[in-house]
Amino acid sequence: MAQALPARLHAPAAPASPPLGKAMAALLNARSRASLLRGLSAASRAYGTSLPVPTPPQGTGVVFHSRMQPPKYSLSNPKWFSIFFACNLGAYLGHYLYLRLLMPSNPPNPPRNPDEARPEKHMHTVDED
Repeated sequence: MAQALPARLHAPAAPASPPLGKAMAALLNARSRASLLRGLSAASRAYGTSLPVPTPPQGTGVVFHSRMQPPKYSLSNPKWFSIFFACNLGAYLGHYLYLRLLMPSNPPNPPRNPDEARPEKHMHTVDED
């Protein structure tokens, strides 16, 4: 099944007559400006989804659709990701703070005394009774 390619992928057509070309350019300019403004207003909020929201067919009734009951607590994407990265940064910095400053380091072993008396019996030997 062959799909139609978008208009921008087609080979350029023969130039239209001058009045029609100007009108077409003005129409395309207005459409692109409207879609740009619509995209900017949606991007500034950054709530919801970037995917198109489907609408039910005409004549069908939807009793409880998902837009009727919005979630009680909802964070925008910038707020959520800023909290997420702040938590990650705090976890990593807290880990290294604990390792460097709070965790006590073991003191070095004392030097050995070569004149220390040897035990008479090894501590791991089994007593045979």
